[in-house]
Amino acid sequence: MGQYTTFEEQVLYGLEHIDAGRQVELSLREAVYLHQLLGKIHDFFEQPRHYPDIEDIHQFLGDAEHGALKLVAKAYKNLQDVIPADIHQELAEGETFDHPNPPYYGLD
Repeated sequence: MGQYTTFEEQVLYGLEHIDAGRQVELSLREAVYLHQLLGKIHDFFEQPRHYPDIEDIHQFLGDAEHGALKLVAKAYKNLQDVIPADIHQELAEGETFDHPNPPYYGLD
């Protein structure tokens, strides 16, 4: 097994295989939803005083029924409809976009 990778390395891996000029269509409502979602997650984690202990992070994240995880899951599901079939297939196969080395948080 290789060296552990950072969150950033995991997210960016394989993106160079997509033509930078290739585009998808996203409704304005969905774009604003993603903007709000990412903005609120950023706002929370940007300030460590927002999460003085692990319970605060658990409360923020929530689960499939409430909190950030519910909203992230909805956004993830909605994006499945916009991703072109060929890219969706590559994502499913895991070779192009899944980093070969595990993330630093050690989920082997």
